[in-house]
Amino acid sequence: MATNKQKPNGQQPPTAVAGNAPNDRMSYDEAVAAGRDIVKTMDREQRHHQLHLGQLADRVEPKYGDRTVAKFAKEIGVAACTLKRYLSVYRAWDGRGIEAPGPVSYAVLRELQDHPQREAIVKENPKITKREAQKLRFEYEGKQQREGKRRKGKFGDCKNEEKKRWFRRVHILANDILRTTAGVVVTHDMREMVEPELLSVLRESIAAQQSLVDQLEQLQHYDEQIGKAKRKRPEFKEAERKGVAA
Repeated sequence: MATNKQKPNGQQPPTAVAGNAPNDRMSYDEAVAAGRDIVKTMDREQRHHQLHLGQLADRVEPKYGDRTVAKFAKEIGVAACTLKRYLSVYRAWDGRGIEAPGPVSYAVLRELQDHPQREAIVKENPKITKREAQKLRFEYEGKQQREGKRRKGKFGDCKNEEKKRWFRRVHILANDILRTTAGVVVTHDMREMVEPELLSVLRESIAAQQSLVDQLEQLQHYDEQIGKAKRKRPEFKEAERKGVAA
């Protein structure tokens, strides 16, 4: 009598972990070690696929001009903004011949893509986490902003005015979307009015808005951390005690 019975669809039952019988127990530490190995493998595979997609976006012929990447993303079923992030990360790393050690995740590569010392950082600390990489990015961006203010001056910067206009425009558009969609009930008789292109544009719009929200939230978190660090400084406490703004 066979002990390894096949399933109805012809597939073999799952093999045991680490050579144990299917019903045998594993120690907690053994399970943790095995789980970590699996997660590392998953991270490496995910990073490989994301960078590979970025490479394809970088090398695809510009058939549709500036819209080539967006069209390519639609064809393969990926949001355009997502593929553009893959592309920017690829160009910052593999595209420049900078290969990070295996344990480094895609999330870390994304956080450090604009850091001038990114190669040295990941080689020195291959186990760097996303949070650690994010902290380094914030520190670098803060330094760049301070240097930019010293070069251009705090006031009279045309780029700041452009950014303010952009924020106002985004705010207006967001309010328009809320007003337009508020109270709308999708009914069965609307099916003939829905154009396939609309769904694609909506998905890309939602993904782009979510990406913007994530980045703005990161900025707020950075400001909060800077504020906390500043309040801990002795000179700030002394100024606060005297009632003088620091």
